[in-house]
Amino acid sequence: LEESTFTDISLNASRELPQQLSISAGVSWREDKPKGSDTEFLDTAETWSANLGVERPLNQGMSLSFEYQYEDRQSDSDAISGTVFDEYTENRFTLTLRIDL
Repeated sequence: LEESTFTDISLNASRELPQQLSISAGVSWREDKPKGSDTEFLDTAETWSANLGVERPLNQGMSLSFEYQYEDRQSDSDAISGTVFDEYTENRFTLTLRIDL
């Protein structure tokens, strides 16, 4: 029985700033090496991602945050089948209103 290998490394930081702002940032790397009997349909993939966010309280129990996340996934599936099924680049923007009840 062969086992798949998944490796993750990440680094995150946050900081309180003047004006009641907090900022956070992070970067991560992931490598997936699946193993099994159907290796023709499995591929090794590498994913890099980074994020940057800011949060500000609006009043007691309510805050507003904005985050940007970038992700890039590369795969070696094209080496096997001649096509790429699992490669992408993503830019994601998130605006969140948090209300604590």
